[in-house]
Amino acid sequence: MGTHVKLLGVLFLAYGLYKGFFALLFLLALAGVGFIPGFLVAGPLGGIGAGTVLSVIGFFLVLYSALLALFLAVAGYGLLQRKRWARVLGIVAGALSLIHFPLGTLLGIYTLWALLKEETARLFERPWDRWDPDDLSDIEGPSRDYRSSSL
Repeated sequence: MGTHVKLLGVLFLAYGLYKGFFALLFLLALAGVGFIPGFLVAGPLGGIGAGTVLSVIGFFLVLYSALLALFLAVAGYGLLQRKRWARVLGIVAGALSLIHFPLGTLLGIYTLWALLKEETARLFERPWDRWDPDDLSDIEGPSRDYRSSSL
């Protein structure tokens, strides 16, 4: 399952870059399509025109895409580094990706399949998560008898 986790990390980073690129591209298109007609349609008194409405809607779409791109990239980085929080973040990112047909849907299905397995959950555990503080048998150190020390 370690190979699947590494592959998911790379796929999340690539998909995050893809989403970020298209958010930037959409922002540039929005600047041309939304703002310029907004000045033409608004009229001399400066009312709200169709261009202004398009600009506001487009701004929120760009913001959503940029935040999603950042979220996917952080999840990908965490999965590659096998950070403890990355598994949960990857599951959330995979679930959010399901609605982005077709690439996001494929990535989301693969993510949920890989990260929800018990075998994958063990990859993200740390050895000290299973440590019993009452069991000190594995601790070795120099044996010292403090009662026989002479001062």
